[in-house]
Amino acid sequence: MNLAAIDLNLLVAFDALLGEGSVSAAAHRIGLSQPAMSKRLAHLRQLFADDLFIRQADGVRPTEKALDLADPIRSALRQIEEALGGFGQFSPTRSGRFSGLRRQIILQRL
Repeated sequence: MNLAAIDLNLLVAFDALLGEGSVSAAAHRIGLSQPAMSKRLAHLRQLFADDLFIRQADGVRPTEKALDLADPIRSALRQIEEALGGFGQFSPTRSGRFSGLRRQIILQRL
């Protein structure tokens, strides 16, 4: 599979659908309209060549393929969140912009 062809937001939508069991609830969870979530589900179905989620009276049910993909996708999303969790937040302990003495002074003041 060509990773450049995968929109990370599709994986977020997949995780929301799996967690909520409803297209509308999943859309609400990630701040989308129901039609936008339906469109992402259509893209996911195309990407994985599977229905992934089957409509039922009370929402959607994951297919076997969706269940097989669930843990790897959740794990990948968790790793991305962890990697980017501190992005944009300055940390003098991780910064290479300060010498040892300057770093000690800054940390003492924190």
